[in-house]
Amino acid sequence: MANQQPEEFQREVLQRLLNNIERAVSHPLDLGHLLFTCTHELAFIRSVSNQDSIPEDVYNALINLHELLTQYKQQHGPAVEVEFLNNNVRRPKIMVNEEKLREYLETDLSIPSISNLMGVSKRTINRALKRHGLTVKSTYSDISNDQLDQLIFSIKKSNPTIGFRIMKGKLRALGHRITWTRIWKSMRRVDGAGVSGRLTRSTFGCVKRRVYSVPAPLSLVHLDTNHKLIRDGFVIFGAIDGFSRKIMYLGAATNNKQQSFNSIRVFLRSVEDHGVPNRVRADQGCENVDIARWMFAVRGCDRGSFMAGKSVHNQRIERLWRDVWMSVTVIYYNMFHCLEEDGLLDPSDSRHLFAVHCVFATTAS
Repeated sequence: MANQQPEEFQREVLQRLLNNIERAVSHPLDLGHLLFTCTHELAFIRSVSNQDSIPEDVYNALINLHELLTQYKQQHGPAVEVEFLNNNVRRPKIMVNEEKLREYLETDLSIPSISNLMGVSKRTINRALKRHGLTVKSTYSDISNDQLDQLIFSIKKSNPTIGFRIMKGKLRALGHRITWTRIWKSMRRVDGAGVSGRLTRSTFGCVKRRVYSVPAPLSLVHLDTNHKLIRDGFVIFGAIDGFSRKIMYLGAATNNKQQSFNSIRVFLRSVEDHGVPNRVRADQGCENVDIARWMFAVRGCDRGSFMAGKSVHNQRIERLWRDVWMSVTVIYYNMFHCLEEDGLLDPSDSRHLFAVHCVFATTAS
């Protein structure tokens, strides 16, 4: 009887370990998830090690598996996208593809980022640029400071609250690739008071967020719906990649009664464009039920394929909604309220809402 309780505890710990390992390998192999499982189980076993609950051979096997997965993660570098030219005299010459190099430069990637992607040194990339007659400087726009100031001034007139990063994206969308330094100087010339105000708010009024870390793109995608314009019949759907902060999709719909259909429709369109995410995080709204079912069917259950929780804790997408509000939503919000105050719009009148949807649905999307 004295030994029955420790034996029962040992059996439960071993069964827990077996279930978690089997669950981790029962779906398409995900080494990142398997490493997470091993780390979690080792931490649990060590916390109860004083009870001598695990056979030594099982414990050592788990440690070996954890070490192998860790080594694989550290050694598994990017695929080398270069060719080797062997002239049988000197060591093989590394040939960097010119089209690939141009593509990376047009994507705004830096030399260190390109070298990491192609699996070669920065010196090799610089030599390849010189050999192909390419320079990073040539990819930037050559507009004058006065032209840049006028361009930024026109953008600020319609979006007065945007900062440096969104301004850079706006300019890039217009076909102008400008250095950070030139954008900073131009915005200080055009809107010095606004820059100072944002700097003050970011210094003294910023929200301290917890450290966020995921291993790779599509590891975790955050999605949500925004109802800032629900009074006028607009629902905004959005999703963002947790690793790269790339916006996976962002759009508006006018049929609030079919939120579930609209959510799964834009989600599947994003999957076609970007690939299937490893995990998805969203709130517990009914509009996400179909997405949860799809993720469980494709990625499997009991592995966090779809994680539901409070919307306020969905950090990445909540931060995106702030930018969407400051740059886009507030414009329509103020416009619709002005129309109401002037007696030109009645949200309770279906004919008024139909007219609003016909005029603004395409623009808002």
